[in-house]
Amino acid sequence: MPKYSIVVPFHNEEENITAMYDRLKAVMEQVGDSFELVLVDDGSTDRSYKL
Repeated sequence: MPKYSIVVPFHNEEENITAMYDRLKAVMEQVGDSFELVLVDDGSTDRSYKL
């Protein structure tokens, strides 16, 4: 079980979600504890959900 659960809601963030994920992952890897990242699509009309 992860020590940290990070929930990130998003809406129409197709252009930003990959960079956000990469940055957040890098920070959490520096922390050194286990974590999970839960991305929640709030009805996007772009292709955010495919990322």
